Amino acid sequence: MVRKVILSVAASVLVLLLIALVVGSSGEGLSRSGNGEPIYIYGDEAFTSENGVNGGSGTVDDPYIIEGLRLVSRWSDYGIYIDHTTRYFIIRDCAVERACAAAIYLNTVSNGRIEDCQLTRNAKGVYLLNSRDNTFTSNLIAENNYGIVMMANSRNNEIGKNSFLENGLDLLDRGRGNMYKEDVSVKEVAPTVEPVEKEQTPAAPVSEAPSAEPMEPLEGEAPAVPLPPVQTPSQATTD
Repeated sequence: MVRKVILSVAASVLVLLLIALVVGSSGEGLSRSGNGEPIYIYGDEAFTSENGVNGGSGTVDDPYIIEGLRLVSRWSDYGIYIDHTTRYFIIRDCAVERACAAAIYLNTVSNGRIEDCQLTRNAKGVYLLNSRDNTFTSNLIAENNYGIVMMANSRNNEIGKNSFLENGLDLLDRGRGNMYKEDVSVKEVAPTVEPVEKEQTPAAPVSEAPSAEPMEPLEGEAPAVPLPPVQTPSQATTD
């Protein structure tokens, strides 16, 4: 009993230290560009410097690079949202905290790689919808309601070498054919269900629709970590 208590306290201290490092390096929630706004990319043509891309050409040998972002998304549904793309890209060394829907949201996306990111205190660390052939490796995913969620025809995604700490549920997989490396920290996979095929409609720009993708409650959802109410960017400015 004493050993269990000691291990529990040690795990909690480790989580707090890791999150302190993230928050300390993120300043006041400002991104590299200095405005702290969420990143929204719809279609391959939107991989531009204005949308946080700072390198690459989108090929397998030279993927687009998004890196070094520090986002505290208190009034946003997401930190980084990639929507309807097929070009190769990497999101790395980014920290996203307190997103109301998901820190990183992939909707109908393939050929992405998320690595060395710190996703903490969000409703969901990563949310995939109808997305395939993406890789998630060496990320810290801590204190989210859900760590990684794969829904609606998300398949052939690879997960490994991530650190899951103190999430309500670390992994929820309702896609098909997703792969887990043996060294993945924790794995809880829900029974596979047939995907619901539905027409994907383009999401509006961030400035017009902060709630870019409706989020349906999940069956058996773990107790939620309290989150602030969703507000539009204009409301946040007024407050």
